[in-house]
Amino acid sequence: MRESPIRRFADLIELLPDATLISDSAGTIRVVNSMCERIFGYAPGELMESPIDLLVPLSHRAAHRDLRERFARNPHLRPMGERPQLWGCRKDGSHFPAAIELNVIETLQGTFVIASIRDISEKLEESFELSLQRSLFGTLAATLDDAVWVCSPDYATLHFANQRFIDLSGCERERLEQRFLHWLASVHPEDRPRLQQAVTDDAHRGGLDETYRIYRPDGGLATVRTRTVALSLASPPTGPHSSSYARAEPHPPRDPQSPIAASTDAPRASGAEPTDVPGPSRGGAPSIQRLIGVSRLIS
Repeated sequence: MRESPIRRFADLIELLPDATLISDSAGTIRVVNSMCERIFGYAPGELMESPIDLLVPLSHRAAHRDLRERFARNPHLRPMGERPQLWGCRKDGSHFPAAIELNVIETLQGTFVIASIRDISEKLEESFELSLQRSLFGTLAATLDDAVWVCSPDYATLHFANQRFIDLSGCERERLEQRFLHWLASVHPEDRPRLQQAVTDDAHRGGLDETYRIYRPDGGLATVRTRTVALSLASPPTGPHSSSYARAEPHPPRDPQSPIAASTDAPRASGAEPTDVPGPSRGGAPSIQRLIGVSRLIS
């Protein structure tokens, strides 16, 4: 008996890193790699000639069958992430969130569909944890009397600012979001040069703790103390189940004479436009993702 042409793909898909299977137009699994058997919990060869609906949660099978039949009438490439959340069903009945990409093969024996499947449980969990952290951070920052802000390592881009920061700076949020260094315009002209130098020194580092004067929105002067800390990613993931977490990077003691970074944008006495700070060093330093600043009004 001559081997089915589609079986010739077996060795090829076995080399793929994703769980991959090939099914015919009737939804019967004709080829499956070991990664697919592994993530769904089946023994080698156990999925062969099984209906693909077996890999779909029971409550979704009727809808999946309808979608599969419609896809068979109009087969086309469907990249991962194009559809709403999909789910896979393991042999033991447990479910997992899945990203699925579909490709079509046309042969003399008919149309076949290649499905590449990824278990995205860890990705969704990390995304949820990140969203939760952002929500908690925003809630906490909103309750503080201090001005709190988060910017890019080069001080160019504002990523977050609580209302206290906006009020203290006297600058519109939209303007700060366009260019975060606009807040330097509100610094007293006698303090601005050293503060500009401090920002340049602090770029891609963090760890400042300095005091300087700013103009209030009403034109009066106020003294502000600002501290920054750098957040960087921990070591890159080394395995399939690794995750990365943000951490605060320690820094050596700073020169007490070194000025700092602040948070405002009121009247300008000198008319000098703030300048950009240089890019990061390439000397193997930790990859700084964000700078977090806390500015406190002390007089």
